[in-house]
Amino acid sequence: MSLIRINRNPSRKDLILFGFLWIIFFGAFGTLFFYKWHSIYLGLTLWFLAIITPITGLLLPSFMRLVYIGMAYATSPIGFILSYVILALVYYLVVTPIGLAMRIARYDPMKKRFASEAESYWIKREPRTSIKRYFRQF
Repeated sequence: MSLIRINRNPSRKDLILFGFLWIIFFGAFGTLFFYKWHSIYLGLTLWFLAIITPITGLLLPSFMRLVYIGMAYATSPIGFILSYVILALVYYLVVTPIGLAMRIARYDPMKKRFASEAESYWIKREPRTSIKRYFRQF
């Protein structure tokens, strides 16, 4: 299951934002193809798509909704894979080194270390006697 859910019922605001992002994305790639890689036809095609699709979406919101949902489904495998890759990277590059450093330093924040000379692992706590604490649950 992906960590990102597909919005199958986008609002008008979502569709307009998607249209602006569409213009920026396809316009940038059109410019890149046109000027850097000297592919005139592909650059012009991407510019054409960048301009025509959002204009058609403003006139026919149902068309832009189809494009929005189609792109969401087309890119959902990327989101599925990247969400788990990012979680794995955070776990192995952040959490694991912290845990290893704590083991090397013999730091035991939960006081779970086994002590053979200890009679009990019970930790004495002073009882709270104020009744006001019942009204402050959090």
